[in-house]
Amino acid sequence: MAPTPTRPRQVTVAGWIIVLGSAFAVLNAFDRVSGLRSIESQEAVEEFLSKPPGSDLGLTVAEMLDLIQVFTLLGAACATAAAILGFWVLKGSKQARLVLAVLAVPLVVTGVVTGGLMSAVVAVAAGMLWGQPARNWFE
Repeated sequence: MAPTPTRPRQVTVAGWIIVLGSAFAVLNAFDRVSGLRSIESQEAVEEFLSKPPGSDLGLTVAEMLDLIQVFTLLGAACATAAAILGFWVLKGSKQARLVLAVLAVPLVVTGVVTGGLMSAVVAVAAGMLWGQPARNWFE
């Protein structure tokens, strides 16, 4: 797939960060969803919704928990796709690099909503694939 046999170190590092970071993001999402209906989570959401900016949303605790669950599952789905695409990037797939760039947006958004740092790390690694010397290797 790649015109040159030697893969730049930048691509190798970014690809493995994407694969491993995405795996951790998925595990974090499962942990988040499993504890979402706990008393601690409900109290934290209730406290958030009791004062601005949370009170301006006009949501109940149940609605907010549902929204967090949807964003968490969406983030897990994007992270799963990113992990698979990370392997394809290591093989030199231009399409995988492009789809990862598109997936970086929902990964960051869902990471902000759900508190997932690994989503941002994966997005940064996907951005690394567009710099030099990675760009030349993919071309």
